[in-house]
Amino acid sequence: MVYLGLDLGSKTLGLAISDRTGLIASSLEVLRYNDYDELFQKLDLIVNIKHVDAFVLGNPLNLNGSISTRSEITLEFKELL
Repeated sequence: MVYLGLDLGSKTLGLAISDRTGLIASSLEVLRYNDYDELFQKLDLIVNIKHVDAFVLGNPLNLNGSISTRSEITLEFKELL
């Protein structure tokens, strides 16, 4: 199973991809975007080329484990994804 790791920023999305065993991940690239439509088009291409089976989305919680502002944006992104 191939996993695509996603690290969402306000203008970039960092990507890492696992090997077929799902044990080792390597950095893939950083996507720059202006809006989610543009980003989803780029992601769709990568998912098809790399035969991605699942996503792993980073969730930037506060140090005390509570939901941060960035975490709320990430959870909204997850629903769109």
